[in-house]
Amino acid sequence: MKLSLSWLNDYVDLAGITTAELSRAITFLGFEVESVHDTGAPRLNNVVTGRILTRAKHPNADKLSICTVDVGPAGGVKTIVCGAPNCDPGNIVPVALPGAILPGDFEIKQSKIRGQTSDGMMCSSKELALEDGDHAGLMILASTSTPPAPSDLSDPSTPSDQSAQSSSSAPSPAAPPPALRPPPSALRPPSSALCPPSSVLRPLSSALCPPSSAPSAPPLGTPLNDILPPGDTVFDIEITHNRPDCLSHLGIARELSAWFKKAEGLKGGQRTEDRRQRAEDRGQRTEGGGQRTEDGGQRTEDRGQRTAGGGRRAMCVCFSVTL
Repeated sequence: MKLSLSWLNDYVDLAGITTAELSRAITFLGFEVESVHDTGAPRLNNVVTGRILTRAKHPNADKLSICTVDVGPAGGVKTIVCGAPNCDPGNIVPVALPGAILPGDFEIKQSKIRGQTSDGMMCSSKELALEDGDHAGLMILASTSTPPAPSDLSDPSTPSDQSAQSSSSAPSPAAPPPALRPPPSALRPPSSALCPPSSVLRPLSSALCPPSSAPSAPPLGTPLNDILPPGDTVFDIEITHNRPDCLSHLGIARELSAWFKKAEGLKGGQRTEDRRQRAEDRGQRTEGGGQRTEDGGQRTEDRGQRTAGGGRRAMCVCFSVTL
């Protein structure tokens, strides 16, 4: 069974207890700890966020690009040689500065790549030892690329020359006689009937369609560990067949609470007491129902005695007919 440390903390306070102490406690409780796995990003020093400003082709390599990256207060504008296909201007990516040590004891240094100086490395999720993400290119944290200018887009309201010529050459439909054409005021209902005033529509539109706020880009130069979700510690343990009560986080949390002598017990103890009280209430109602059943039987016997005392006796219908 896999145990999540953050999930266990929902039931028992394990603050200040190391992973080794927890493994030892679980082992002495009679469960074998097969493995301990840490999820999330490892501790990454000197890895910050940076925005790609420009991208140019490397003069001595076909698949390399020379990018200028702004890492904010962490070092200003850096020149980095990159071979990823998605190092486009406007993308905010993780940048490992000189002196950073990536997973696998890979140290980043200032070096020359095909004659061009590189002041760091832009990283992918694989190089950061992250399980999720696209390993084919850079890890994109946000994108600040601007859409194309309005002048570059064709105006759909302006017809082209060909459509204008075709519309001019097409014969215009014959207008109906004046006698058959109703006046415009009869065809158009009052605007107040179809279109409520803007003072009514504006609150409705703001209530039904609230303005969507796009996620803000992280500030430049922010350490990567500050913006990534926190990791967790997962224990892979083996539960013996005679302990089915520990096949849950609540069962293990109960054992750990007793092992570490937590005076406050489980955090969900109040809910357990409430459930016990409700069970006792149901038991009392069941006993009350049994008492009412006994009372009903007694009343039935009393009615039978009163009936017999009155001289009336029930007889079988068939027996009465034969007589």
